[in-house]
Amino acid sequence: MKTQSYCKFFQTKNAAMQFMRLQNRAAASAGNRRDVLCVTDGPSNNFAVVDLKTAIELGNGYSWEA
Repeated sequence: MKTQSYCKFFQTKNAAMQFMRLQNRAAASAGNRRDVLCVTDGPSNNFAVVDLKTAIELGNGYSWEA
């Protein structure tokens, strides 16, 4: 079964980090430590929240927080 990639765009890094933290904390509270989200640079001078596998595949730097 193929895993779905996750990607959501934000205009500011602060908004992206806030969303990522909220999602990672909710997943951890539910006992799901596999679906980790990260923040990386987006394609249009913005920021993207993506799953860890996608962040690594992109080859860009990324930020992560629980």
